[in-house]
This record gives sequence, C-alpha cells and structure tokens, in this order.
Amino acid sequence: MPQVIDEFTDEQIENIKEAFGLFDDGSDTIAAKDLTTILRSLGTNPTPAEIEDILHDRDPEADPERIGFNEFTEIFKRKLTDREFVDELIEVFRQHDKDKTGTVPVPLAREILKGLNLYLNDEEIAEMVREINNSDEEDLDYVEFMNTMTQTYF
Repeated sequence: MPQVIDEFTDEQIENIKEAFGLFDDGSDTIAAKDLTTILRSLGTNPTPAEIEDILHDRDPEADPERIGFNEFTEIFKRKLTDREFVDELIEVFRQHDKDKTGTVPVPLAREILKGLNLYLNDEEIAEMVREINNSDEEDLDYVEFMNTMTQTYF
C-alpha cells in the first residue's frame, strides 16, 4: 500500500519535510500544538475548529501530544482536498476575475498559485492547463482547474 507521501510531487515533499523539520525536536514528531502554524506555513488556513476536529479524529492509540511525519502528511492531504479549502482558493481566483467570466489569464493563474504556496512548478501548472483547456489557451477556467488539481495532485 503506497504511503500518502507518494501522492505529492518531489517539490511538495521537500516543502512538507522542511516545514515539519522546523518543529521536529529530533524525535521525528511535532508537537500537536504546532499543527496550526505548520499547516499555515504550507499555504492552508485551518480554523481552530478544524484543528480541534483533526486532533479529535486521530487514532485513540496515538500520542495526543505528538504527531509523526506520516500522520502529518495525511492531515495535510486531507486539508488540501477539503472542499472548504478548494472554495477558498476559487474565491482568490474570483477576486482576480475582473470580467466575471470564470477565467483568468494563465500567467496570472501561475502568480496566484505561487502566491498561495501550493508548490506547483510551471510544468505541473502547464500540464493541468493543457488537460483542462485541451490546448495552451491563454485563459484558464479556475473552478475546473481547482477541481482537477485536487483530484490529480492530492
């Protein structure tokens, strides 16, 4: 059975490891109290209620004070595929959609994604644009893009 980490790109894995490592005390775990900070450093914005739910839904056998790397990557994946998170990202695109057409220029989409710290490289973005547009069109349907991104990469 593949590990959750195998579902991320190399660049995403490096970013996840880096963020996790900043809070790892050498035990290959992080303090549960640091979860919000680490998730935010990776471009998500969990609410206190979401963090409470995440911590409540953990394996009852797990150390309530510590979270291991594999468990953390599973939490991060769930957060990225969370419908609320996708809706938040779509709202960011809508704010840049001046004509209200449901599309934004591809170069702007790249800037938005990089600004959100989603750690997609230009080739990954271009590949998804081609998949959605069936070409290298200049405008991107951002709702379809976000849905494709969460299904393909997370």
